[in-house]
Amino acid sequence: MSVLFQKLNPDKKNGNLINDDLIAMLETNINSDSWYYHGYYEGAEIIFENWYSKFNKQDDNIGIDAVIYPVYYCYRQAIEVYIKKILRTQSGKNPKAIHGIKELFEEMLTNLNIDKQRSDVVEIIEFVNLIDKEDERFTRFRYDIKLDGTPQNELEVDLLGMVNGFRMTYALLEEIWKDKFKNDENFINNHYDRFNGT
Repeated sequence: MSVLFQKLNPDKKNGNLINDDLIAMLETNINSDSWYYHGYYEGAEIIFENWYSKFNKQDDNIGIDAVIYPVYYCYRQAIEVYIKKILRTQSGKNPKAIHGIKELFEEMLTNLNIDKQRSDVVEIIEFVNLIDKEDERFTRFRYDIKLDGTPQNELEVDLLGMVNGFRMTYALLEEIWKDKFKNDENFINNHYDRFNGT
């Protein structure tokens, strides 16, 4: 089987790869959706931490007005995919094909009977509501124009506050996942059903 993009890999000797540890395996299996949210979350962490380290040292660095886009995109995609995984595991059905994080988050809290008055949950609900207000369709940080072709409104974003909000949300999802699905047969059954086409 040929490896996508391998022809362009500069790390070869006599036409053979010197190190094949950098070949990723994209496959669909019982855990493959975990790689999506985990990958996006860790990608956001790497981009942000690398940028912030250089920013604190006042090294040459990509400007904050540019780095905000990939950082936001990766964190937000991680949260959306993780919520959808939790919803699918809980119900055995694919969640709605939407990007509205507020709607998905509320559905998850309701379906799993999460206490919406818990102080950390209240704070995360406020964060999710802010995301929904400014980026309901997941386009605000991806495009400089709206879907109707008009320019995006000016918006000031506190990068550290945003990162903290995403980290708190991800930590809550991790807690929910471990609390609700650890040793739960539904996890195995719902995922196997998904891949068997039933």
